[in-house]
Amino acid sequence: MVECKTIKDKVASILNLSEKARNCDKYLMLLYWRHYDNVDFKQPTFIEDFQSRCTTPTSIVRARALLQAEGQFPATEETRARRSSREQGMRASIGGFGEVYEDEDCGFFEC
Repeated sequence: MVECKTIKDKVASILNLSEKARNCDKYLMLLYWRHYDNVDFKQPTFIEDFQSRCTTPTSIVRARALLQAEGQFPATEETRARRSSREQGMRASIGGFGEVYEDEDCGFFEC
């Protein structure tokens, strides 16, 4: 893997080499932590290393989502459908929060 400075660049380098990581966030995180955060999962100090050095899962997943939204490193159609279904389910469970409203719909918000 190439030398990268930002989380997004690091994630891109992994996605470029691993199709499995494009479809599985857990696998992406493991590769990221092992390669970029230098966490050895077999060491007795794993928990301490994990807590002190690992990039947060949310940051890694957001970088992957941003790259894929830009059209880079697409997931398989099956994975995209599964993610879309989960997103729709989440939006429905929180009563539509997260939806983008037209400006006139937002008049009740004070700025």
